[in-house]
Amino acid sequence: RSLRVAHTALFAIMPGKDATIAGPIRKRRHRVLGPKWMNRYLELQGRYLNYYASEMDPIPRRSIALQSGYAVGAVQARSDGQDLLHTLRLDCGEMGGVLEFGVTSEQDAKAWHAAIGQAIAQANGPPTPQLFSRRAAGEGLNSSGLAPRQDEADVGADVGVVPSPLSRESLIDTLAEAETPLASANCHVLATEGGLTVFRDVPRSSASGVASEIRLAEANNRLLLTALLAGVALALVLALLGHTPLGCLGLGATLALAVVAVVVLRRPHPETPLLLTSRVVRSSPHCIFSAFMQPCPKWDGATQHVEVLQKVDAHTDILHIVQRPVRTWFGWSFRARDHVVLRYWRREADGTYFVLIQDTQHRKAPVCSKYVRGNFVSAAIAISPPKPDLVNHPDQATSFVTLMLKYEPNGLARWIKKFHFDYVAFELPWLRNVASLAEFMQSTSFVDPVFRNRVAIDPQDQTLPESPMDRRWDTGMPPTMWSEPQASRFNVRSASYLHDRVKTPATDAAFHFVGCELLSFPGKVDQTRLCGRRAPPRPKTSSSDKLLFVVNLAMPAAKKAAPVSVVMYFEQAESLSRGASRFADLLSDFMDGNDQFRRQRFKMIPDVVEGSFVVRHSVRGKPVIFGNTSLNLIFSEGPGWFEVDIDVTSDPQAKWVTSLVLGVTKTVVVDLAFLIEAQSDSELPETILGAARLARVDLKQCTPFEPDA
Repeated sequence: RSLRVAHTALFAIMPGKDATIAGPIRKRRHRVLGPKWMNRYLELQGRYLNYYASEMDPIPRRSIALQSGYAVGAVQARSDGQDLLHTLRLDCGEMGGVLEFGVTSEQDAKAWHAAIGQAIAQANGPPTPQLFSRRAAGEGLNSSGLAPRQDEADVGADVGVVPSPLSRESLIDTLAEAETPLASANCHVLATEGGLTVFRDVPRSSASGVASEIRLAEANNRLLLTALLAGVALALVLALLGHTPLGCLGLGATLALAVVAVVVLRRPHPETPLLLTSRVVRSSPHCIFSAFMQPCPKWDGATQHVEVLQKVDAHTDILHIVQRPVRTWFGWSFRARDHVVLRYWRREADGTYFVLIQDTQHRKAPVCSKYVRGNFVSAAIAISPPKPDLVNHPDQATSFVTLMLKYEPNGLARWIKKFHFDYVAFELPWLRNVASLAEFMQSTSFVDPVFRNRVAIDPQDQTLPESPMDRRWDTGMPPTMWSEPQASRFNVRSASYLHDRVKTPATDAAFHFVGCELLSFPGKVDQTRLCGRRAPPRPKTSSSDKLLFVVNLAMPAAKKAAPVSVVMYFEQAESLSRGASRFADLLSDFMDGNDQFRRQRFKMIPDVVEGSFVVRHSVRGKPVIFGNTSLNLIFSEGPGWFEVDIDVTSDPQAKWVTSLVLGVTKTVVVDLAFLIEAQSDSELPETILGAARLARVDLKQCTPFEPDA
């Protein structure tokens, strides 16, 4: 404040400088519920017109760079409801909106008119930065939580274009004068939902109207109760006269509801309330804004479907939003609401993001009988960074999110509000999203216990290539259910693992995933040693000189069905003769060793790519050393093949997890990596033997196992 006063005094005493004028004013704020005059402090420095929340506020609410195209109207006298004001209207063009303010003294109003007119007349060329404009005072926080460098600052506030039906004048005032619920004296606590406080905006000018709405709702409830009691009395009288009791009761209820409907229909609907809620979110405004702009994010509990109907410009689009059905008493639910809205966003120079939503119409989303068309009278989301002088921990970005909602659900819910003044069942799902967003953004700061062993891959390489068609076998299992993932998705022991315990992404697998079978075993048929009882389904084009490594997952039966086995075939991809590589020597030791050595070395790394929360937490991404479990492993070999049978039913915990997955196989995508554990420096680094992806497997497409004659 002292610096700003010194700067103002400097302009006043130095000859040849632009005139400066400052003082308290009453600024007109345009609102849906009517205009409101706010006490503000206005200051003109050169060609910059700044207004502050108060004289002691160091940073302006808004800074206007006067240009030659702007115009200031003549002084007019009008009342603000309390005093007589002499007002001025500054027209800032199509993009800048209108600033209307007044002072009590006509002489002061003429002085402001002359000073602003002179500043506009002398405005030539682009404006130069001022000392205490919003941009000079600080651009807010960047993604790292620090104040941005000069080259990171925007050239100007990103305002975009506001098309019809939004009012530019009301929009600019709404953005510049947005107040948080806790700072507004006109907000009353309406309800608390799971720690989320919901406020209702009750301006002083409409306080009497709210009281009348409460009295009207009470009168409607009394009328309903009286009519029902009268209907019951009428039913009793008719029953005593010998009529059917059930018919009498139905007639009495019908007459009572008819009387209530006739009377209530003639009474006006209550005014749609403006609801507000807010929450401190541990994230930067930019990250929160990006989360808000995503269609149907995971944290959104109100939206069922979102479709972008039209992209108007970089800041404006038209959306078709379908709200989830709202459940009320005794499990009864209202029909889903849909909305066609125009969404507009902008970023203020201090780093605050605003997202505004208003109802509109579009030919691609006409009114249909499937939904009830709701009405967003107005909605706004403000994402504000902390004040620069209050940032104590720059490494922890924090924002304040405020949601303002004025919503009319229409349909039957509109009539319920005549009896229930505070009925906000349709608004609550939207308001709860603020709390859901806060939890979601906070969770991103912690390690996910499910995916802690996964390896981050290049964002440009998210799509995993499938095995070339010339090496994929036709095994009868649909090719969409199995493919070969990249081995680099898994962490394996590095060359220095025994010294620093560091794991690195794996190199290419030594075997290619070439085939997969889903076999069923009716009766008590043995599920092991399959290659010894039936030749592998190797195609004629495949070379018989390459070693075939077979992994058989023998799983329990699912829901009275026959036991199944997932048989995966891996074909040699490189030379594996002893001495060719460290992995080749380890594989030779594995195949020549005894079963105890094999059990201690053979391991698997599972990774649930897609699946429910329960499945992902049950199937961890931690390597499974079969020698440390009670799983029964059976090894067998023959000419050109080596088979490992894993009997899942032999271990209670593995059987429980497998039975959990078997019930939802159509919704699960899992990657499996098989390898031989390296336990000495001469065997490191580890190499994945083979990797397989099983995607949404349909257990009904099993092939009965038939051994060779």
